[in-house]
Amino acid sequence: MQSSCIFCADPALQARACRLQCRSIGRDPATLERVYVSGFTPENPLASMEVFAETVDRYTAIGITELVVHWPVPGSAFDNDMAVFERIAKSQHAE
Repeated sequence: MQSSCIFCADPALQARACRLQCRSIGRDPATLERVYVSGFTPENPLASMEVFAETVDRYTAIGITELVVHWPVPGSAFDNDMAVFERIAKSQHAE
């Protein structure tokens, strides 16, 4: 069974829904900050620097202004390479 929950939908669909809703009330959608919190879908933006850069580009293209990643927690759903996390934190993409 597929969920009809907007919070479970594809982020591009969420961004479109947000734009449409803003326009319906006369608000400029560009005035909103849009935050995507990773870690709750199968994608893993912390898999490598390259994957992180691709993830940033993909979400920026749909209007996301902030991408949040979880601190690596060994043995959990948030288990990632700390060295990759630190490289990302020091990179231009962290700004």
